[in-house]
Order: sequence, then structure tokens, then C-alpha cells
Amino acid sequence: MDQQQTSQQAPPQSTPPPQQGSSSSSGVHGFLGQIENFFDEYLVRKAPFHLPEGLKEFLVKIAPWVTIIVMVLAIPLILAALGFSIALAPAAAVAGKGFGGLFWVSWIITLASFALEIMAIKGLMHREIRGWRFVYWASLLSVVSTILMGNFGGLIGSVIGFYILFQVKSKYH
Repeated sequence: MDQQQTSQQAPPQSTPPPQQGSSSSSGVHGFLGQIENFFDEYLVRKAPFHLPEGLKEFLVKIAPWVTIIVMVLAIPLILAALGFSIALAPAAAVAGKGFGGLFWVSWIITLASFALEIMAIKGLMHREIRGWRFVYWASLLSVVSTILMGNFGGLIGSVIGFYILFQVKSKYH
């Protein structure tokens, strides 16, 4: 009987449960949080140069308006490029030069990034961290698209963009 009673008891936990806020607390959000913490560490706390407060304030004030202007200007360009891609796909396939799966995945990522930028506008207008995070996520997607398309030179612009993005993060609440 004593053996049955001890076998019915819960086995001892070999690892403690994750603490609140730990990186293992939730899959994707935890991973994105780790990347955000990495950028905070190296682009803000350990950065050799910090943007002046006046410049940060100016960037935060114009960010929603610049985003709106860029979105409006980008819509016809994105539609034209997508239209040409779809129109040329059959000819490219016949010529044996198909676009490949990564090309279309990159297009989907680009459209998702565009949607996140649109979603960010309201939060940027009200200086909400939610708006900043939408821009951050859109920037991460843009990096993935840049890598998939093999445009490694574009990564330099991405690093500069992340530097500015993280320098102004403190202005959002």
C-alpha cells in the first residue's frame, strides 16, 4: 500500500516554472522580445552615439506623416511591380527562368510589412508603444524579405533604420 500511495503523488519538478517575463514564456512573442532586447542593448544602451533629444522629438513628430506619404506613394509602385511579376511569370516559366518560391514568399512578406506599417499609423500619431512595435515588426519582416531576395547590401540600410527606430523608442509609451 505504501508504494501505491507514493506512486500517486505528483513527481517532483525537475525544472522550475518559467518566471514571468522570461524569454521562454511564450514562443514567437518571446523570440521577438529577445530580438528587441538585443537591439535595445546594442543600439541604445551600448551605442557609441545617441541621437540628440531635439532630433528624436522631431523624428517622432513627423514619423506618422512620413509613413502616410510613403504608403500613398508606394501603393501604385507595389501594385505595378506585382502586376508585372504576375504578367511575366508565364513567360519566365516558358523560358525556364521561373521566379521560384522564394520570390513569391518575399512578395507575401512585403505585403504583410506594408499592412503592419498601415496599422502603425494611429499608434504613431498618439505616441503609443503599440504603433512603434508595428513599425518594428514591419522592419523585421523587411529584413527577412531583403535576405530572401539576396539583397545583402540592403542590410546596411536596415541597420541604420533599426538604430533610428530604437533611439526614438523611449518617446513612445
